[in-house]
Amino acid sequence: MKNRIVLFACLLLLTGLLVGCSVSVDDEIKNTTAKIEEAFNNKPMETNKSFESISYYLPNAMKIESEGTNNLIFEQGKQLYILFVNPNEELDSKVMFESTGAKTKKDLVFETFEDENRFGYVKVTEVEGNSYEVLVGIGGIKLTTQAKASQISESAEQMMQIVSSVKYQ
Repeated sequence: MKNRIVLFACLLLLTGLLVGCSVSVDDEIKNTTAKIEEAFNNKPMETNKSFESISYYLPNAMKIESEGTNNLIFEQGKQLYILFVNPNEELDSKVMFESTGAKTKKDLVFETFEDENRFGYVKVTEVEGNSYEVLVGIGGIKLTTQAKASQISESAEQMMQIVSSVKYQ
């Protein structure tokens, strides 16, 4: 009888932990949409870096890992970010967004934002376990990373700040 009570208590604790984790992801998803929309609507950050024909804002916590034609790789801790820029696409272009594919069951966030000059989007897809692909873009500019559940909204907000700051020279 005592073993059954201990087993039942362990099951309740495990269930509580699982429910707590899913609520955390749900909260992150809600925060992501709100933060992305706010970052999209805010005035772009001042550029502080440049490469070839683009200039962009890079947060102090990020470092440039590598630079290639039309793409840059940034690193923050162990998290990598890939910035792709297609200067042939305007800021209101939907080509990059459409190349991400249609919404799937694995997409936790699939939102678009528009103003008179720009078309922006965010897509968060569960990849495995506690890992999520976060994709943020405006027109021909796209930034992608993989983040833990607890990092989704912070990563997405920072990514929109970078993407919205990109200027073609």
